[in-house]
Amino acid sequence: MLGPNAAELICAIGACDRLVGVSRYCMYPPEVTTLPKIGGLTDTDLETLLSLRPELVVLRGRGGVVRQFCRDRGIAVYEDRVETLSDIYRTTRDLGKLVGRTEAAESLVGNIQRSLAEVRVSVASRKPVRVLPVIMRDRSGLTNILSCGNNTFLTELIDIAGGESIFEGMLADYPSVSLEEIIGRSPEVIVEMFPGQVMDEREKASLIKPWQSFDSIPAVRSGRIHVLDEPFVTIPSDRVVKTARLLRSLFHPELRDE
Repeated sequence: MLGPNAAELICAIGACDRLVGVSRYCMYPPEVTTLPKIGGLTDTDLETLLSLRPELVVLRGRGGVVRQFCRDRGIAVYEDRVETLSDIYRTTRDLGKLVGRTEAAESLVGNIQRSLAEVRVSVASRKPVRVLPVIMRDRSGLTNILSCGNNTFLTELIDIAGGESIFEGMLADYPSVSLEEIIGRSPEVIVEMFPGQVMDEREKASLIKPWQSFDSIPAVRSGRIHVLDEPFVTIPSDRVVKTARLLRSLFHPELRDE
């Protein structure tokens, strides 16, 4: 298991007991924290992986070495592609079939879809706010900024939550963008994502500080810059519902309690 999203989905359909090992990035649910760790995608401990005698390896991203290692030894590989919400639904169903939990997987997909639909309906009468999602940047300043373009579940969640990513029309899924481009697109809300990096208010304030020199940006003038350190915000699992609700509370704070 090389991705936290797949571990979360497998546990969510009641098959956590089928997991024999996970990547170092798998921290939820609590049951997975006690399982053997096999490293990450680029530094997988192949000896440990083999010692666990898995029947199936769920592979996220470009894992050519791991894929070939498994195939040479007759270990089945499932390639976990979860760029969009549709991908998440398909992957959930596929994993359900692979671990013998087809009905539970279908039920989970239905629950996710219904919950996201409820979020969308709750903001339907509100004007979408223009959002700059920051997936990655240098912590020391506003350089090497990655945002969300087309074909990403994060862009879809922003839309569902009553926002509009200012780079939604970009062809790249996660485009590298300049400060000049950001200023020109006038975001009303800035959402910085540092998932799993638990920060106090002082640390969050230090991340916000570089923006304050650019008060031509509406989000800066209104103080609508948010630093999210919740571990689930960039994980394409069933917890996308929590992400959508969190984003809604930032875009439309009057709906915070819904």
